[in-house]
Amino acid sequence: MKLKITTAVLVVSAGLLAAGCGDDDETTTITTTSGASGASGASGASGEQGAQGLLPADFAADADAVCKADDAKLDAAGQKFFAGATGKPSKADQAKFAAEVIIPNIQGQIDGIRALGDPEEGAEELQTFLDDAQSVLDEAEQDPSILTDESSDPFADVEKQARELGLTECAN
Repeated sequence: MKLKITTAVLVVSAGLLAAGCGDDDETTTITTTSGASGASGASGASGEQGAQGLLPADFAADADAVCKADDAKLDAAGQKFFAGATGKPSKADQAKFAAEVIIPNIQGQIDGIRALGDPEEGAEELQTFLDDAQSVLDEAEQDPSILTDESSDPFADVEKQARELGLTECAN
């Protein structure tokens, strides 16, 4: 989801996930999108539909906060995992990072958003989004390389759903 998923998560989404690595002169970034990155703070618009999406603004803010928090953890884990690396990480290192860090992070974004319960509006669309994100994540568990393939974004459709819901941070 990031869900840089984000999200996500969520996100997580990615948008879905970014981890920096490289030498002193240059940074190589692995970016996969799960649909989530993050935002913080509730808008106080209790029960109102979000200005940019189907979900109430306060619910969207809470979900985006889940994605933001997990994205920060992901970024820190990426820095630690690839500390001292020079150049582009090997396919094996990328797959290991996806399996050990990205997949659990996105699962945390999905679980965190589910734990918020159902919003007053947009609950069905939210469940579809979360189920679709889980489906992509389940595929990634079987083949983590889909998260590091630079030619495709397995969470692209999920990120689009997140934007439609008003989950801006979970859609990055």
